[in-house]
Amino acid sequence: MEYGKTEDVTAVCYAAVWNVFDAGELVPVPAMDAVLSVQMGCMLAISDDKISSVTARCPDSDTMVLYSLSHKGTEPVVGKIQLTVKRYDKSSFDPSAIPEAVLLENNTDVYTYTLANGSLFSDEDVINSFMLIDFM
Repeated sequence: MEYGKTEDVTAVCYAAVWNVFDAGELVPVPAMDAVLSVQMGCMLAISDDKISSVTARCPDSDTMVLYSLSHKGTEPVVGKIQLTVKRYDKSSFDPSAIPEAVLLENNTDVYTYTLANGSLFSDEDVINSFMLIDFM
């Protein structure tokens, strides 16, 4: 993902483009863009119209934050928070102690999210685009 010259690049999340192969034209065709958090083991599929207007950071191993993105000349400018996704250990998770909405729960973790006021994303966008990934 894009980042400013003065940013700590270790916190920048990955962006990925999945392609399908067009056998008739013999070319790859972009099928899906996504923001990946390797540490959290999850991704958000992002539509083409939004992927160029956001950037993401993983400030710690249990948080992914998507920000609006603009440009000043050729320099990327990170804007306001649009969406925050967090991961909690299921054994110590207390839903009454957090303001976030639960996104997904599995055997070990609970994933939650918070949309900022005026976010580029809707609840439906987040719920439909969130996926766990396994790198093993």
